[in-house]
Amino acid sequence: MEQLSEHTYIYKGYGITIYPTDDARNPREYHETDGVTMTCRHGRYTLGDGDVPIPRDRDIIQLPLYLYDHSGLTMSTSPFACPWDSGQVGVIWVKKSSARRMFNWTRLSPRRVERVYDMLRRQVTDYDAYLSGEQYDVTIEDEDGQWVDEIFSVTYSDAKFFAVDVIHSMTGV
Repeated sequence: MEQLSEHTYIYKGYGITIYPTDDARNPREYHETDGVTMTCRHGRYTLGDGDVPIPRDRDIIQLPLYLYDHSGLTMSTSPFACPWDSGQVGVIWVKKSSARRMFNWTRLSPRRVERVYDMLRRQVTDYDAYLSGEQYDVTIEDEDGQWVDEIFSVTYSDAKFFAVDVIHSMTGV
């Protein structure tokens, strides 16, 4: 995937500049993973959280992890069309008790389990951005061009969302 170039937006008088990062950060190392584990096995790469044992009990929620390795790496929870350069490399999982604790739930209804799946997919999307070089940094400046805040190593769609959130928290709107 080709990385997007630098873009500047104005929002509520603040300048938001989104640009490709020079210092990609592994989200498995610098984000809170909330008890979520990416167990991966690959002959040439150390991926996710490594070859962490998966509990054998039924107390986990999991999704498969597929890797496409051709002129770069990309990861997904769905299989890729190319059988020669892709395949399943592991699973992303969380214990049900951890999921209940992170969302402050006492039980897991089917609707809540789907929210956990969405959270697992989101973590894979963030990790895929790291693998494929699709991470961005954000600089926020006030109307006088003075630095206000920075956000590092996020996906392009998250960059806009986080920047707007920072501006809302500063302006109270």
